[in-house]
This record gives sequence, C-alpha cells and structure tokens, in this order.
Amino acid sequence: MKRKILSVTLLLFVFSNKLLIAQAGMWTWMKGDSTCCSSGTWGIQGLSDASNNPPALYNPASWTDHDGNFWLFGGSKGNNTYSALWKFNVLTNEWTWINGSQLPNQCGVYGVIGVPSPDNSPGARGAALLSWTDTNGDLWLYGGYAFCSAIDGDRNDLWRYSISTNEWTWMDGSDSNVYLDPIYGNYQVPASDNNPGSLHENTAAWTDSLGNFWLYSGGNSSCIGTAMWKYDVGVNDWVWMQGSQGCQLAPSYGIKGISDSLNSPGSRLPYAHWTDENGNFWLWGGYAGYNHNVYCDLWKFNVNSNEWTWISGTDTIGAEAVFTQYCESSNANHPAAGFENGACWKDSCGNFWVYGGCHDYMSNTTNDLWVYRVGNDDWTLVKGSTINNQIGFYGIQGTPSDNNYPGEKNGALAWIDTNGNLWLFGGMNHSAKRFNDLWK
Repeated sequence: MKRKILSVTLLLFVFSNKLLIAQAGMWTWMKGDSTCCSSGTWGIQGLSDASNNPPALYNPASWTDHDGNFWLFGGSKGNNTYSALWKFNVLTNEWTWINGSQLPNQCGVYGVIGVPSPDNSPGARGAALLSWTDTNGDLWLYGGYAFCSAIDGDRNDLWRYSISTNEWTWMDGSDSNVYLDPIYGNYQVPASDNNPGSLHENTAAWTDSLGNFWLYSGGNSSCIGTAMWKYDVGVNDWVWMQGSQGCQLAPSYGIKGISDSLNSPGSRLPYAHWTDENGNFWLWGGYAGYNHNVYCDLWKFNVNSNEWTWISGTDTIGAEAVFTQYCESSNANHPAAGFENGACWKDSCGNFWVYGGCHDYMSNTTNDLWVYRVGNDDWTLVKGSTINNQIGFYGIQGTPSDNNYPGEKNGALAWIDTNGNLWLFGGMNHSAKRFNDLWK
C-alpha cells in the first residue's frame, strides 16, 4: 500500500509503519542579520519598511493574527529587555515596529484594570511568556520576568492587546508585586481571586474550542508547580483545573498510552506544545530547574477527561536522540531530552514539529528539526544535526538552498504561514549570543 501526502513542502511516502521522506524542504534566510547581537533597524513606529528588523532577541512572546501576520513582543538582548511589539507581514516580507518603546528596560504602565488606553504597556519582559490569540483576534500575554528600573521579577499579570485600536489593557493580576504565589481557590471552581501566580520560563499555553485559555506548570524562584489552569475570557476568571498545589514534584508516568487521573508530567518548565485535531493538548520535554533534570517525553492532556497520558519518548532523564537515518520514521525514534524548545509548529495534516533547544542544563543546543505524526505515534528527524552547538549556513538572503540551515537555537520563535511553510526567528546559541535572523 502506498499513500502520497504533500505537507509543509515535504513529500511523504508511507510504507507500513515507516515514513520515508523522498524530498525534504529547504531553508531560506529571509530577513535579519547572519551575525549575532544586532540592535535591529526600528524605522518609524507604525510604518512598514523593507529595511526594518527587530533587535536580536531571546524568548519574546509571539502570536499569529487572523490575517496570517506574525507578531512578537518583548524579549531580551544581553542585559537589555524590551517592551516593543512588532508585526511581520508574510506577503510583503516586511517588519513593522507597532507599539512600545525603543528603549530597553522600561517599566509597565498599567492604567486602570479592564480599561484600554494608548498609554498602557506591559513593560519590558522576557524569560518566556505565555501567549494566546482569542476568537476576536486580540493578542494576550501572561507573566514572564519583568525588567525595569523600579522592580525586577516574575509577574502574574494578564494583558490583552487590540490590533484594531493599538491599545493594551491590563486584565488581571498585580500591577506592582512580583514573586506571588498561586491562589488556587476551590478545585475547578472559577473565582475572581484565583490566579496561577508569578510565572516565567513557560510557553505551554493552549486555547480550547470554546475560546478559553489554558496553561500548565511554569514556575518562579521558589516553586515549580504541576497545576493546569484555565482562563475563561467571558467572565475574566481563572480556574484551577487539574494537578497538585505542591512544588518540585516528580512526574507520575503510569503506563505509556493509558490515561489516568494520577498521571502527571510533574514540575517542569515546559516549552514545546501543540493542540491536536481533537482538541487535546500536548507537550514535549522540559526542564526541572530545581534538580537540573531534562525530560525526553511526550504527553497528552484530554480536556474532556481532565487527564494526562504519557504517549511517547522515555522516562530516562537526559536521554539522547534515537534515530536510524534522516527522513525515516519509527515508533522507537525520538529527539533528545530538551527544553527551551518553544520553536514548534503544527502542520495542515496535524503533524507536530519541533526545532532545536537546549539538551542539558549547561545549555548545549542543537539545530535539529523533527516531526511527530500523531496518528502513527512516530518521530522523524528531518533536517539539521543532533550534534551540539552547530553554526548555521545562511547562503543568499531570499534564496532557498539544500545547503542552507539555521544554527543551533534556544528560546527562538516559530510560526506557520497559510501555505504551510515553517518560520523561525531569533533565539540564543549555547554561548548566550542573541540573533534576529528570520528563516522560512
């Protein structure tokens, strides 16, 4: 039996339980600099220009709007962290500095809770923020590590940005305090006082079919939790949906492939995440900062049953990648244990993709591109190297080539366009050099 699928510029051939990719896609360096540490070209706020580029950034927030444009906010470059909001138009291949200050380390301007204003701003923040796009097309973000002259620290505030009015609204959380503990309230009961607490180093955020926002785990300087939270946009309340109120808890794997109310990924700082065609939430790997454990496991959360299932990978801490050759799938394959791997995509066939990330707490980083097929429960190494700390090859800007490939990255951003192409921006290499290169 042979079945041909065209997906994300990959021609896939399925033979029984193996996937052979006859022709892999090509990387194209689209924008930005081929060297590290760029200050960017800001241009005039609100005006698109071919020469515009954001500065080199690590771990900003990101979104895709309803028109297919890519957005990013904040992020850090060395000792500087930004509060600027940028938009990239795929059709024109141009960046626009939309909102926020060109100056780094600016404090937030909260205004009145629930009231939008052109003066409002979340302020400079980075270290991985949670972000969602709602059904109206508004952009939301939560937490992160705020940097400003008045006070630094992990935040618990929730913000909404309206594209049509170019205004931020402070929606929930504290406007002045950092390192706040969660307020759980009653299990699965929404309340105006509930809050997930101050969080950073987490991008595991999902939106369900009803438009509610979800997040898992994350942490601050004192606690990495295991709670799953839901935010009801309609009533502006948080709900503690699943997991423990405890900190620094090990995973509870159960039996691979079997859902159970006792299963839990444990306390970790998760990054790679997806939503499948049935509305289930998925996460891959992560880092338990309290003991330096780096995970090599794939988990699924069923919103209807409110239970986790360990699906793929291994429970061996710090496991190496497993594969036989490029472009061949197997149920035994998996990427190496990893974190800072928030560069992840879902293609039009429902396959999950993930790029690079750190593979140990010493920040050794790769540039490997993997795909996981949900229906076949198999991983495939598509591009890049599983060897740590490889530099990229840029080629000619705007020209695709089999020889091109981005370098090792962690804390990078990822988007997918309406034609199914994967896009990758910025991030940091193993020696903490930031980049502003944009790849397709």
